[in-house]
Amino acid sequence: MFPLWDVAWSIITRPLFLASGVIYIYEDLPPVAQDVLWYNPLLHITGLMRTGFYPTYNADYVSHAYVLLIGMTLTALGLILMRRYHRVILNR
Repeated sequence: MFPLWDVAWSIITRPLFLASGVIYIYEDLPPVAQDVLWYNPLLHITGLMRTGFYPTYNADYVSHAYVLLIGMTLTALGLILMRRYHRVILNR
């Protein structure tokens, strides 16, 4: 619906790759960065993946409830918006 959103989305998601903890380990960051990045749900998912892949990795910072709450909230918001605007999207 918004052509400018394609450009904005590509700019926003580039730093998200760095902020999701794929390249670095959360525990190696300074406490100030840990406090800010803890609110990124992708960081929690990355920690869960590392826990499953490396048996000795212990991700104490991961909150399953936080990831589920954010995921369910965004899914519900998306479904509400799709119900409201599905005809507009289909007609474009």
